[in-house]
Amino acid sequence: MKVFRLSKEALDKIMNGHVKEPATFVIKFYKPSCHMCNSLSDHYKELAAKDKYQDKIHFFAVNIEDYLSAESDLGFEGVPTIVAVRAKGLTPGQYRTEVQIMPDPPDNETNPQMWYHPHDMEKFFDKLAR
Repeated sequence: MKVFRLSKEALDKIMNGHVKEPATFVIKFYKPSCHMCNSLSDHYKELAAKDKYQDKIHFFAVNIEDYLSAESDLGFEGVPTIVAVRAKGLTPGQYRTEVQIMPDPPDNETNPQMWYHPHDMEKFFDKLAR
């Protein structure tokens, strides 16, 4: 699946459960000037393209500069950050959402080029796809 850039308005709709059907969304928050964010981009796109996530997870990216309050609104600190949002419920267009932030790697295990390790991202996505 392709990774689509998400506007603040579209993200607000997802966060408020204004989606067409129950779904799982993975959103990478990035900043264009962040070298780790740029290094992570290709790995994120490769994982999003895996067949095992098709029809199970929708992948997006949000430029933190377009949504400066995202960190405080969603409860994370710094970029890159990967957030999962699940829209659940019974009423179309008015689902409740659950937010899960991908845990940071332990200090001594961060990837110096891109913060997260691709295998940790894949494990996180695999749990979401179940």
